[in-house]
Amino acid sequence: METVLSTIIDGLSKRGHECIVIFSYRNDCANISWINDLHNCYVRYASNTENPNIVQEVLAFQCLLQVLLPPDIIYTLNSRGTAVARLAANMMKPRPFIISQVHFSLDKISVEFLRLADAHLAISTGIEAQLRNVVGNTKIALLPNPIEDPQGFIIERPPIKTFAYVGRISNVQKRLDILFNSLSTFKNMNWVLKIIGDDTSVPYRNDAVMLKELAEELGISNKIEWLGYHKNPWKVLNQASILLLTSDYEGFGLVLAEALARGLPVISSDCPVGPRDIVQHGVNGWLFEPGNVRSLVLLLEGILSETVSLPSPLICRESIKKFSKESIIQKLEEILIYHVQNRQTEGALYNGLSEKGKIFDDVERGV
Repeated sequence: METVLSTIIDGLSKRGHECIVIFSYRNDCANISWINDLHNCYVRYASNTENPNIVQEVLAFQCLLQVLLPPDIIYTLNSRGTAVARLAANMMKPRPFIISQVHFSLDKISVEFLRLADAHLAISTGIEAQLRNVVGNTKIALLPNPIEDPQGFIIERPPIKTFAYVGRISNVQKRLDILFNSLSTFKNMNWVLKIIGDDTSVPYRNDAVMLKELAEELGISNKIEWLGYHKNPWKVLNQASILLLTSDYEGFGLVLAEALARGLPVISSDCPVGPRDIVQHGVNGWLFEPGNVRSLVLLLEGILSETVSLPSPLICRESIKKFSKESIIQKLEEILIYHVQNRQTEGALYNGLSEKGKIFDDVERGV
């Protein structure tokens, strides 16, 4: 989510918009090193209180808004933040328009406060469908996460089959145990698994220890390279055959699109929600049933035996052009400007959007 937020702020700032990032308190983000790279953006903390309750958050947010220039739009990233923003904004005239954009499957978060937003952006078709069940059929627009152009960089494919995983070492969501168990079927074959992700700090250390022990038990620890956390993992992953994602759930699956943008095909679980919007089965990669080791084993077997051909880097790159940063930021800017100019016309943008094609002109609907 930090990568996406940075990309959005950079894109909007370069278009002349002022952006302010507000955290509830100073430890509201587990890893805030990315904040240092934000340009033309102000970062504020609503409260110095550790883990404030919602009343404290609302009061702190109100006080902060009083000393800042009144925002036209408040853009929230979770249900609680939406509630805080709405309660605080109700004291302002004109009241800022509140847009919510959650980044996880709604099955995994509390959703009761999402109804307090004026409009919603969905990063995947799966989340869009979930939102309609929560807030009805209006005021929802599909806007996938933007992908930075890697400027022609293509990940080299080495002679030895090299699998890659990039992401959090969180087994509850990412299910690396499924990946390890599947790969152990081929422990006598020649392959390497590169893992790029934080395996030392809380809250990932315990899962990393468990997974390293599992790799030992399965007899594949000598084939796994633990490369640790890297701010830009793609500078480290300069060679790979295919990227693997075995999650039980996602919000979008940004790493899949980032890999494809660098010419790297992917295998992903067909989990709720997101991967199906990115992975075109048999074209730029493959999907398998979440948790189904046998299904993943069959895909890996085809790749290791070379009875299945990997898609070309060109096919991979072409498949995700619709997620380009410029395209997504342009659509986001149009939505934000519309709402600034039409604060009193709630929902008008979203009713009949598919037919009129004012902003999305069906581009994202075909993902």
